[in-house]
Amino acid sequence: MLEESPNRYLQTLFDMANRLASRGTKKYEEESFKLLEEAKTIGDFTPGIEVSMQARINSQMGMAYVKNGTFDKGEPLLKNAYETQKQLGLLPDLQTTLTGLALLYGNTRVTDKWIDVLREKIEITRKLYGENSVIYAHTLGELAAAQTAIGDLTSARTSATKCLELTKTLSHTNSATYLLCLHMAGSIALLQGNFAEAEKYFEKTIQGNISLSSKSQAYIGHFALGIIHAKKNNFK
Repeated sequence: MLEESPNRYLQTLFDMANRLASRGTKKYEEESFKLLEEAKTIGDFTPGIEVSMQARINSQMGMAYVKNGTFDKGEPLLKNAYETQKQLGLLPDLQTTLTGLALLYGNTRVTDKWIDVLREKIEITRKLYGENSVIYAHTLGELAAAQTAIGDLTSARTSATKCLELTKTLSHTNSATYLLCLHMAGSIALLQGNFAEAEKYFEKTIQGNISLSSKSQAYIGHFALGIIHAKKNNFK
């Protein structure tokens, strides 16, 4: 199959790697990465491979490196994919790569690039899905997190509020995106000293029962409520 149709063979490897990675365990993630390594080797040394396919492989490998904390190897792969996909106008692929870059710069706290990447991701998401979509709302929640991290609480509050309003309008109040936006709205209110408002948001986060990720949100919510109660009662 490789000799007859190398692009199709690479697509098969790529799809298999994604399916393995989606299972979420370390074992499957390692097997997924091995397939991506094989695909990249073939893509780099086989004539006639589509550059869009090579970019997708680079993007997924870069994301895998970033998730494992190997940022120095992940960044060049993601940047290479970004340049190719932007030049070719491959918006869905570009959105995925920007997600990887946002994760990279968020973890390494390169805040200016983090914000820029998220703003570009929001614009691409708007073009792909429109502003009335839960995917667009989730990206607003991500932007709120970045804006909070750099201390721009006014902008962060605006982003989190838009996210909450949109998830309510779309009737997605049982989604992970809604939990993210509740968490961000609560965090921003807490940082601004609005304890009653923060308490309201975090009370809602601990009621979430959506997925495994909601458990971590609930844990953070309980912790935040403890801080709020201490502040309200002037405990030191």
